[in-house]
Amino acid sequence: MPRKFVMKKLDEIEESKGSVALEEYAGTIFKRVSVTLGVKHFKLSMTIMKPGNKIPVHSHPTAEEVHLLMSGKSTLTVDGEKVKAEAITAFYMPPGSHYGLINDSKRDATWVFIGAPVDEYIDDKKYKWVHKGKSFVRVLAK
Repeated sequence: MPRKFVMKKLDEIEESKGSVALEEYAGTIFKRVSVTLGVKHFKLSMTIMKPGNKIPVHSHPTAEEVHLLMSGKSTLTVDGEKVKAEAITAFYMPPGSHYGLINDSKRDATWVFIGAPVDEYIDDKKYKWVHKGKSFVRVLAK
């Protein structure tokens, strides 16, 4: 009987450097876990952020996300408020929130990101990033 599950080691998972503006990510590399495993209904990615790596402030109009800081420390900016985070901490980001983070510590920080609905993450023909004020916003492409 064939397996119904998929298993991959971390080094087998597809990498991405972010889809907003590469210079804004300061070298942050994501592992696209859900893409590699063939997940269809939610997005799951992770990153081991080196000191100084960041994710720019951005917003998803329809997607909600859970961010899990598994190890290390970071500072999040959520709707203009700066929040210090330490491992093991979870954050919920509702649709329309503007958030970003930076590893401003001296050690690596391991993050896991879960989001849904998935179409906003994978359909680059339907959505695009635009720069609005101090944030990047995911909008429907015309």
